[in-house]
Amino acid sequence: MWKLRTGRPQPMIYVISLAKNNDLLEIYHSGMLKQKYYKKKRNMPYIVGLAAGYGQAVSLVTDILEDVFQMTGGYDVKGFFQGKQSGKP
Repeated sequence: MWKLRTGRPQPMIYVISLAKNNDLLEIYHSGMLKQKYYKKKRNMPYIVGLAAGYGQAVSLVTDILEDVFQMTGGYDVKGFFQGKQSGKP
């Protein structure tokens, strides 16, 4: 995370974030976060995971969705992480 915040190159790292639209999660290559658009705090994605390679990113997304379903009985990923942020179990 520190390297991402400071703009260090991470050629094999993929970022999993909450989707800004109606999708559940999005996968970004870490290099995309170096674009000007993401320099503004309001445009930064809410990162929920990091993976070494696209295959691992897809696997991590699957694991996150399974965990959210097991814990909540649904797929409200945004609500799940917002609850975690506010300190709810």
